Amino acid sequence: MEFNQRVTQIVFDSLLGVGIFLLVAAYPDFFISTVDTMCKQMHLEQLEAKIFWLLGYPAGFKPNKNFAHFLGNFVLIMINKWNEVTSALTQARQFIVIFIAVVGWLGASV
Repeated sequence: MEFNQRVTQIVFDSLLGVGIFLLVAAYPDFFISTVDTMCKQMHLEQLEAKIFWLLGYPAGFKPNKNFAHFLGNFVLIMINKWNEVTSALTQARQFIVIFIAVVGWLGASV
């Protein structure tokens, strides 16, 4: 019984992966625009605005000034590094969509 259940899971996973491949191959522009829309929520200016707000007096609370300055600068450096990574990935978005579609042939869990 357990062997049959595992085989069924593998077959379902593979069929789901092929379905993902076919959807991505049929509508690549839709998937690219969806990823772009989702990434706008994590855009650099929005993240920096939140950090600058936290460095001020958020809700009237001011933590240790030196610690807040250190922590804020550290987070801003990490945000700038994140911006570099996402900028590089934006240039390769079509490759990423094709890669996801091809990996879909291996199964959805991959």
